[in-house]
Amino acid sequence: MVTGKSIAKQTNSGMVQAFCPGGRKVLGGGITGVHDTWLEVSENGPAGAAEGWEAWAYNASPSVSLTMYVWAICAYVS
Repeated sequence: MVTGKSIAKQTNSGMVQAFCPGGRKVLGGGITGVHDTWLEVSENGPAGAAEGWEAWAYNASPSVSLTMYVWAICAYVS
């Protein structure tokens, strides 16, 4: 599961969540971005009761909007 979000130029931040479908639980995940030299990640970890992955990031670029992508690795667990 992958979810993306655009963050406007400098001084803007955003949060993205990627949720697991159909009763699956998150085993891991992460964040990446376009022009990620300017992407400063402040939080990155499981969302809720292992229902997905979430990340908060800040755009430090003085002139470029960035897109960040959060992904979750999901599976049925017992």
